[in-house]
Amino acid sequence: MKNEPKPNGDQKYTVVTSVNAYVTAADAKAGKNIKGTVKAGTYFVFNKSDGMINVTTKPGAPGSWINPNENKAAAPVYHSVVKGDTVSELAVKYGASQADIKKWNNLNDDYLIKIGKRIRVK
Repeated sequence: MKNEPKPNGDQKYTVVTSVNAYVTAADAKAGKNIKGTVKAGTYFVFNKSDGMINVTTKPGAPGSWINPNENKAAAPVYHSVVKGDTVSELAVKYGASQADIKKWNNLNDDYLIKIGKRIRVK
């Protein structure tokens, strides 16, 4: 396995969506032996090996190995509004929050979405 220089502890890495957490870099590369998840957020980089990254919340302390290829935000999902649609119903249907749908689409009123308009829902 190719080892890369150990970061100085100040290097940070942003996880944009929850990813699998692995015990070793080899496990992360192979996608096996998942031990949990690393939630979205900014982490310190403890080590790198063979393209895999060990991220941690405490500088200088080992954490979990992740595969950066799993760290991709999902593509936005859009919905064409039909009669009867409400932000609250769309939030439930697509598993998003009403606040996010309102923010993504610059909406001020939950009930004022125009029929035929294409809005982001996830």
